[in-house]
This record gives sequence, C-alpha cells and structure tokens, in this order.
Amino acid sequence: MDKNREVDPEQAKELEMGTDDEQQQQQQQQLQEQDQFPTDEAGHVDTHIAAGLEADQRPTVPPGLVSLDYNPWDHRRKLVLMTGLLMTEFCFLPVALYYPLWYDTTLSHGVLFAIITSFFGVVTGVEFALRSWRLLQPAGTYRPLGGRRWALDATHWILLVVYSLMTAVLIGASVPKEPLVRPLALPSTMFLIIMAFLLLSTGILHHRRVISPWRISSTPGRYTYAFRPLTYTLVEDVVAVDGGAGRAYRQRLAVRWGQSPRFRALLARLNWLWGVGCLLGGAMTMTILWTTSQDVAYGFGWAGPLVVVCSD
Repeated sequence: MDKNREVDPEQAKELEMGTDDEQQQQQQQQLQEQDQFPTDEAGHVDTHIAAGLEADQRPTVPPGLVSLDYNPWDHRRKLVLMTGLLMTEFCFLPVALYYPLWYDTTLSHGVLFAIITSFFGVVTGVEFALRSWRLLQPAGTYRPLGGRRWALDATHWILLVVYSLMTAVLIGASVPKEPLVRPLALPSTMFLIIMAFLLLSTGILHHRRVISPWRISSTPGRYTYAFRPLTYTLVEDVVAVDGGAGRAYRQRLAVRWGQSPRFRALLARLNWLWGVGCLLGGAMTMTILWTTSQDVAYGFGWAGPLVVVCSD
C-alpha cells in the first residue's frame, strides 16, 4: 500500500502530461486537416519546411511559437512608394487641383471635376489588377489556403465593393450640369465608414464566438470556425499578396493564431482600436462635410480621413 501511495503522484503527473500531449496532437491534427501543414520528424507542424527554408535558415523565435518570418523593414521601399502614391491619389491630388482650377481658370465646373476625377483609380486600379493577377495564377502561390482556382481573398472582395461604391458616387455627383461638390469629396469618408462597420462587426462576432457560415480568406466556413477579427484577415491577405509572402505566410499566421493567446488578444485589440477610430473619424468628417462652407468641405473631405488613418 505504501509503495502504491508513493507512485500515485507520479502516475497522476504522467496522466496529466499524457492528456496535454493528446490535446496538442488533436490541435495539430485539426490544423493539418484544415490547411495541410507539413510536419517535421516528430509529427509537429513545421511551417519553415512549407516555406522552403533549410534548418540553418530558420529564425530564432520563442520556444513553442512559429515565426511569421516576415520583416516589413525588408520591404520598406515598396511600402514608402505605395503609401506615397495612395496618399497622392486620395488626398494631395484632389485638393491640389480643386482650388487652382476653381479660382484661377475659366473652365466649367463639369470639366474641372472631370479632370480631377479622371485621376481617381489610377494607383488603386493598377494595384487591384496586380492583386487579381497574383490571386488567379494557376500555381496558387498567393491564393488563400483551401481556395480553389478562381478563389479571391476577403480583402479583394472588400476592395472591389468599396471601389465600386466610391466610383459610383463620383460619377453620380459629376453628371449634373453643376456638379455636386460635397458628394464629390465623400469617397475617403465612405471608406472610413465602411471599414468601421466591418471592423466593429467582426470584432463583435469574434467576441461572441459566433461560428462563420462562410469561408473568409483562409479561415474555413460551413460552421466549423468562429469569426476572426478583420485585422487578422487584413494582415493575412495584404502580407501574403501585396507583400509577396504567399501561402507560406498564410500557413504560419494560422499556426501562430492557434498557438498564441497573446497574439489573438493583440489583433482583437487592434481591431477595436481601428474600428472605433474609423467610426469617429468618419462621423467627424461627415459632419464637417455638411456643416461647413463648400471650399472647406471639399478640402477636409479628402484630407481629413488621411489624418484619421495616420493617427490610428
């Protein structure tokens, strides 16, 4: 009896460790079934093998966490270039053209806004076309995990809807003989409000652990996984496609999401921060658009959302 008593704590510890191992194996098996992650010799998910990295090329990471293996600093030139071009299209160019053409030329207002709106969509259109080409490549290098040949990611669908609405507003406000100046300054504010709705709605669904009925980028649907914050989807899609990291990054991000509660909490908090910031910024800009003079409204309508985005 004494011997049995001495062995009992060890047996209990072994049983507890065995239970933890079984749970980890079950989690890893679920991930493998979901995204077909490659495994190492021990049977654990090894996303560095998926990325084609040799053992001596693997970055140093905290024990138990998969490295995302992506450093934005390595892509700083492209980031600076694209940020500058987007800021020019969505802020500097409309404001810089409006006031000189309105006050210093004899152009009709219809022609004036035809010139200004003709520049809208140049940068975003090219970037959208490049995203489409990457996502639809037969090799599927940038495609969402589990996505079929013609599958687009969630960010692409969001951009498609947002760009379509913004273009429709610009066309509709330019059609009258005397263009509607305030609606012509609305596109950037629309973007903030739409993003606020998406961020806050996914934040609420994630907080309530609502199961998604449809696929969102690499997150399977059909009521198998809970909604994730939109920040997760944006990070996954932008880095994988626009950043050129490909499906390997989508795999690593999915594993990190499953491994790290702190990582999940970080993205959830960022989701609320961006959502509330976009909502307040959009409401403030919309108020100024309809309560100030036309000249102030047009300038702030294009420049104001940039201040909100930079502050977030």
